[in-house]
Amino acid sequence: PTEVFKPLAYSIDLPQGQLRVFDLNGSAPRLSNAAQDGAVVKWIRQRGDHRPFVRLGDGRLALVDTGSGFGLAISDSRSFGNHRDDARVTRDLGGGVVQSRRVAPVTVNIGPLVLRNIPTDLLSGAAAGTPLILGRDALYPFRITFDPSGGLIAIEPSESR
Repeated sequence: PTEVFKPLAYSIDLPQGQLRVFDLNGSAPRLSNAAQDGAVVKWIRQRGDHRPFVRLGDGRLALVDTGSGFGLAISDSRSFGNHRDDARVTRDLGGGVVQSRRVAPVTVNIGPLVLRNIPTDLLSGAAAGTPLILGRDALYPFRITFDPSGGLIAIEPSESR
């Protein structure tokens, strides 16, 4: 969405299934103005990449990927093989195939926001250098507002909660 909508901001409200595009006109999120039970964090950009990354509390970068059905997805260098009964197969838009298996949930911090019991997926078959991914299963209770011009991401409870 970032490439399609720029320079406009957009929000994705996962519980309500809504995508809104808007001009912030001075009402941009501020780092000091997070909603209760939410956070406003810096949008971290990787060398020419416009995808939205955030820094987790332990210092790792994670891609905010509202299009994936993962929780916190971690690339596993070991291959699962082709015969794991608990592996899910995911096909991406480019035709790639990734296997994933759900493991014990974890707790992660994004700025002041603590996400507890986040479903965690180990990925096998992902391209080298695949980042950590925060997918829909981790972000479901939230509305995420992306402000590409201000370089901020607001993660706030959805009004439907």
